[in-house]
Amino acid sequence: MVAKPKVRRPPSAEPKPGSLGEWRRAARARLGASGVENPEVDADLIAAHVLGISRIELIVQSPRTLTAPEKRRLAKLLDQRGERVPMQYLLKDVEFSGLRLEVRPGVFIPRPETEGLVDRVLALLPRQPGWVADIGTGTGAIALALA
Repeated sequence: MVAKPKVRRPPSAEPKPGSLGEWRRAARARLGASGVENPEVDADLIAAHVLGISRIELIVQSPRTLTAPEKRRLAKLLDQRGERVPMQYLLKDVEFSGLRLEVRPGVFIPRPETEGLVDRVLALLPRQPGWVADIGTGTGAIALALA
């Protein structure tokens, strides 16, 4: 029997201790162990938010060493997500019907089903100027989307 050679990544692609790549790997494992439904996505969204880069840039910048302030902010958000704080509260915004809305604890997070409601109302509304009342619905996301 012939042994298969081990496939190794080039040294530059290996995550170094304290690197973004190492943090992502550890964060994914930690969120998974906490029972978070999408640990890979959530870890990447947290890192992209804290570092102000896209999810694609996370891969490119994987060898980058994280600064102490970045590590503290990442750790804080990772702890909160592990305690099941909704991602929208951690990232402080949510996309709803093409709008970016600010959310924080105490503000309802608009649900995907509500986007369906907005689509249905828009389909039923006449195309002439008129009035629509959005009363007592919480965040005002429906009124903003209809406007």
